[in-house]
Amino acid sequence: MKVLIVSGCVYAENCGRKSFSGLDYVVSEIAQKVGTEIDVNVYTITPYPKNCFINKIPIRSYTYRSLLKYLSVRDIAIFCRLIKKSQTSLKRAVKYIRSYLISKDVANLCKKEKFDLIHINGADLSCLMISLAASESNIPVLFSLHGLISYGTPNMPKADKEAEKTILRLSGNYDFLMTCVSTGIKSSVMADMNISNQNIMVINNAVHFEEETNADYWYRKYPKIKGKNVVVCVGTIGKNKNQEQILRAFKMLPNDIKSTTMILLAGHDTTNGEIDKIIEENNLNNYVIKCGFLSKKEVSGLFKIASANVLLSYSEGFGLSFIEAAYFGVPSLTFEDLDAAKDIYTKESMILLPDREDRTVANGLIEILKRQWDKSTIKRSANRFTNDIYLGYCEAYNRINSNNSNKIMLSQLKREIGI
Repeated sequence: MKVLIVSGCVYAENCGRKSFSGLDYVVSEIAQKVGTEIDVNVYTITPYPKNCFINKIPIRSYTYRSLLKYLSVRDIAIFCRLIKKSQTSLKRAVKYIRSYLISKDVANLCKKEKFDLIHINGADLSCLMISLAASESNIPVLFSLHGLISYGTPNMPKADKEAEKTILRLSGNYDFLMTCVSTGIKSSVMADMNISNQNIMVINNAVHFEEETNADYWYRKYPKIKGKNVVVCVGTIGKNKNQEQILRAFKMLPNDIKSTTMILLAGHDTTNGEIDKIIEENNLNNYVIKCGFLSKKEVSGLFKIASANVLLSYSEGFGLSFIEAAYFGVPSLTFEDLDAAKDIYTKESMILLPDREDRTVANGLIEILKRQWDKSTIKRSANRFTNDIYLGYCEAYNRINSNNSNKIMLSQLKREIGI
């Protein structure tokens, strides 16, 4: 079997990118593990340079110039419908048009390389547009949900939320198999959509560190954290990850805890200065450090010095930082209503908060910092999340192949998309 794995970006050396998301690392690891069993190529929605590889797995991509050959006068009507449908900025509408052209590039690649299946990681409108390539090539498509964007994630475009709902309808109406990264996601969509249990396969993410940073790196970089309780918040700084709330909760802590605690925000800041303003206005400069984007190797060293990992997201598909923290024996604090918590929680490694009030978060911080945790027990809780988990995708491919499922006629798919 030969599979094309599609994702926005992936982690790869010498690809020219300076920062990567957790999903970028995950998809790279999926490709590497699946690639031990079958023939795999990767296609990135973001342009990557030629001769780029994940180990020996080739990364296929495009240039904007290369997409021009797919422009056709006949597509103008489709572009107009896309712009009208998206009801968004011209910049984002152009992104969706680009995705339509990428679908033609992917279809052309499938024709040349004879792929048996396209595996798309994501469920926004760009991903849905690119699935046109599978219909045009008459091969199956597998969608993998690494989170939900139409169930409470803030600041998501309406067109992307509607696209996710369309993909979920495909599963219900056309007997499509899809995968998701947690039972929490599966429960949410099954309760809301007409999808049978057998059509959603849960494949958790894995924890894997090839290289680790020495803990002293962080003590040298930020000397004032030495001897303190270090609370780590990993992830892009923004509305969904909700780092503002830990700052509000921190202000409520007793002085004896506050004076011995440092908060490290590890992630690219997308708040346009808002988080800096909150830190400044609340006199938290001596307690909060913004680390910026960190590589996976740097994150490893951060967890080595951490006392606690805190994730207060509004929406989280899996919560990779939970198992990364557990890998190093660090306990985690989060909300019990988070989809990500259901597969990962053990009472020996996590505290789940019953509501989202600031006072509840503050009390959780006090508890996680005062409790005596058994690091070896926490580490054992992460043992089940090895890279062998990703072989579940091979099982999904084989099920689709055996059942001859996950195919839809091009005309039908265009109707579903509304173009």
